[in-house]
Amino acid sequence: MNRILHRISPRLIALLSALIMLLSVLPAYAAGSDIDGDIDGDDVVISKVGDINADGSVDVKDLVRLMKYISGVDVTIYGSDVNGDGVVDSYDVKPIGYTSIPEIVYGFGFSLQWKAFDFSAFFQGVGHVNFSTRTDQTQGFIARNSREANLFSDVYDNYWTPERLDAKYPRLFIGTNNNNNQNSSFWMANGRYMRLKNLEIGYTLPKHISQKMAMQNMRVYLSGVNLFTFSPFKLWDPDLQTGATNYPNNRIINIGLTIGF
Repeated sequence: MNRILHRISPRLIALLSALIMLLSVLPAYAAGSDIDGDIDGDDVVISKVGDINADGSVDVKDLVRLMKYISGVDVTIYGSDVNGDGVVDSYDVKPIGYTSIPEIVYGFGFSLQWKAFDFSAFFQGVGHVNFSTRTDQTQGFIARNSREANLFSDVYDNYWTPERLDAKYPRLFIGTNNNNNQNSSFWMANGRYMRLKNLEIGYTLPKHISQKMAMQNMRVYLSGVNLFTFSPFKLWDPDLQTGATNYPNNRIINIGLTIGF
């Protein structure tokens, strides 16, 4: 409630909360007015003491309304109150972004040849995919990690200090603070990428040279696998998603000969 009602004193909040709790246990009462022209049982409306917003129940919504009128403070609920209970909490969690399974998987390539030179490339990528970066390595705010495990460099270089007020992560401490590890869009990463999966450049020697070496043809080539990855996510290989400590895709470079007799 401190984010929602940050301008109201703690004593007032405690007093009004106690009042609402007391009223919530009181029985309902019959009240009403002449609804149909003759005041009788048809005009009775069952109400409840403390039901300030007249929704049939005494809850935090009535507390918010009561604070607004008594304290004169404009009480506003910040965030997305999905279930409409007047509080933004874990019960308002809803899906955001895409799943960790890409909706788009694609690949394309080409081959070129000019005189004795040849060139080929293949690109592979995914799109419409999100994943969470909330892993053991990025959570420097739980007791086990702060005492026993290594700390991810992005956290170490960007945690809050009095000299670094615009830090990306909260301050480090020995202990657990679950507020720093709640699921949220802060941890959601855009997992789309395009990777230069294969690249090969070759040169075929003239026949008169290869025949002098008792060969019909000879080709020299240079090839590479997983050479470059283009992605908005920079912390680790986006193909690993949440598995930040898994071994990444190897970058492989080959030099070879193709000989024909």
